[in-house]
Amino acid sequence: MRVWTRVLAAIISFECARAAQAASGVLAVGGSDATTIYALAEFYDTGANTWTTMAAMPTARNGLCLVDVTLGGIAGALAVGGYAPSITAVTGAAEFYDPNTNSWTTMAPMNVPRYGVAGAIATVGGVTGVLVVGGSSGSWLNTVEFYDPGANTWTVMAPMPTTRHGLCAAPVTYGGVAGVLAVGGWNGALQAAAEFYNPGSNSWSSLAPLPGGGNDWPSGAAITVGGVAGMLVAGGWTGGNNATAYFYDPGANSWSARAPLSLARHAAACSIATIGGAAGSRLRRRR
Repeated sequence: MRVWTRVLAAIISFECARAAQAASGVLAVGGSDATTIYALAEFYDTGANTWTTMAAMPTARNGLCLVDVTLGGIAGALAVGGYAPSITAVTGAAEFYDPNTNSWTTMAPMNVPRYGVAGAIATVGGVTGVLVVGGSSGSWLNTVEFYDPGANTWTVMAPMPTTRHGLCAAPVTYGGVAGVLAVGGWNGALQAAAEFYNPGSNSWSSLAPLPGGGNDWPSGAAITVGGVAGMLVAGGWTGGNNATAYFYDPGANSWSARAPLSLARHAAACSIATIGGAAGSRLRRRR
């Protein structure tokens, strides 16, 4: 059965935030409302259906990405990029959250500062780290960088075929290759492009486009539907907030419509959480 269920709202409503899976819940960071850009971090406990304020990021920002990563043997999350009012500009800041100590550590910044980025976990050359794609920094970008958590370094990888910001990305296995799928976005026009990054060959392939003719600021997460591991893309901006949800099947290279969101929205955060024994995607954004 395809359903969305509303759970407890976050302590503060904000947009352009990002979320990542954490033990027994979801960590949501950054974002903005009508007046403020936040460094706020909140943890959602799926069992208790509660939000708890955690240590704030060193850099307040929106339009960032947040990706689960293991650094120094610690399973945490890396917050990357965004727009930071403290420097009145886009930033390449990378900050690691340690859930054991509830603290943040500033890591090496990206080579190219940018806002509206997407990120996903990826394994490149035997190293599991974070792939950050797209964004904008005065112009739309197709820039791709890989973060090596062991070396604390960023490496510029092959660029995406399509320049864009406001896209989403998730780890997907396509053609037997574990890589990253980048979907949607904006580069002066709505984008429906779905492009797959192959870490082994450091190359991109264009796959079946997202239905609907383009979507800016959609949310995406890797998820399994009916025994098929793929990617769910939900919400976004298509001339107005929308509530659509589509599932990408890598084996068939096709998209299928899923149950729509209960609230149309864009610039949401999306992550996997287990609630009441059911694993699914969770989105949050201000109305």
